[in-house]
Amino acid sequence: MEHNGSHIAAPALAIAYHSGFGHTALLADAVAAGSREAGADVTVIAVDRMADVDWEILDAADGIVFGSATYMGNVSAAFQTFAEQTGRRCLNGTWRDKIAAGFTNSGAKSGDKLNTLVSLAVFAAQHHMHWVNLGLGAGWNSATGSENDLNRLGLWLGAGAQTDVDANPDQVHPSDVQTCRHLGHRVALVTRQLNIGRSASPVASSPAEASAPTR
Repeated sequence: MEHNGSHIAAPALAIAYHSGFGHTALLADAVAAGSREAGADVTVIAVDRMADVDWEILDAADGIVFGSATYMGNVSAAFQTFAEQTGRRCLNGTWRDKIAAGFTNSGAKSGDKLNTLVSLAVFAAQHHMHWVNLGLGAGWNSATGSENDLNRLGLWLGAGAQTDVDANPDQVHPSDVQTCRHLGHRVALVTRQLNIGRSASPVASSPAEASAPTR
């Protein structure tokens, strides 16, 4: 019997982000829009304003996309506070095997955004989540390239944006907005693929069960 996953519910995704001046918030909305275009049920959560229901949404989600402004070459203090609040969930494996991805914005062209994305990926790894990369080649890297190319800043681990520090949120570069939209779309598709695979395969044993001696 052909199994195309048509009975699988739309994946539930959460976008958990911190934005200091509104630029990263706009990108979070772009990630959410891309995910919804791919059929996901999406909730956008500002991690500096967490309520009990927000924690419940994160715990129930199939995947979480993390976003933070890059300050001093790393995630913001507010995002780090949120991350540290997940310690018990990390120990309990609450988010184990969820999909994860990340995005960031900085004022400088580089701004050490890669370090922020690495921090987000390590955070996801500590929760035993499955990280999804951007899935785009570098844009704006040839004579025929343009600053309007997707992934114009040439990042692979996640989506990165650059916005002048004195720019309003609505002045975030359109290419960066579309790159985040692409990330959201990709995460939704990968999450659905994983859900379909899980529905078609027997439940795997936990590492502890797999290593236990047989009698």
